[in-house]
Amino acid sequence: MAAEQGHAQAQYATALSYLYGDGTTVDYGQAFYWMEKAAGQGEFRSQYELGNLYYEGNGTPVKYEQALYWYEKSAQQGKTDAQLACGLMYLNGLGTPENNEKALYWLEKAGTPNSRMSLSGNREAQTCCGVMYSEGRGTAVNKEKAFYWYEKAAENGDQYAMLQCYVMYTMGIGTKMDREKARY
Repeated sequence: MAAEQGHAQAQYATALSYLYGDGTTVDYGQAFYWMEKAAGQGEFRSQYELGNLYYEGNGTPVKYEQALYWYEKSAQQGKTDAQLACGLMYLNGLGTPENNEKALYWLEKAGTPNSRMSLSGNREAQTCCGVMYSEGRGTAVNKEKAFYWYEKAAENGDQYAMLQCYVMYTMGIGTKMDREKARY
């Protein structure tokens, strides 16, 4: 078996089979075992999934510090979901002291379109960036940047961001007042 011979992608595939019961019985212990093997070899999807296993306590006790460690390994390789997870963990102080600057760093990465992982960026991250710039969390208040991020999230279908864009267009906050655009 390729997984037993040390092939990271085969280890990842084996871990997913155990994680989701694809062709076998769900076994979180085995999923964790194989995910850890692949993640240790730098397989970025495995690093993200291993973070999830630590975060949720599947196959291992809940360990937020370890979840963040593996999310960051994956995020550094450009995985958008891992970047979002890092941002939210720093924002909420899970596995680390709350750090709005680091949260904003990772959320901006996750929200920025990138051809490898996300063509339009992650809308949850984009909305979080809008809130952070609007409230001055991890940065100075910047209504223009808040509008920029809300608009990106609205384009991706985020309802809260759509409402914020409506308010900002209607009131001329962070953008030129434009009641016509506010309707869309």
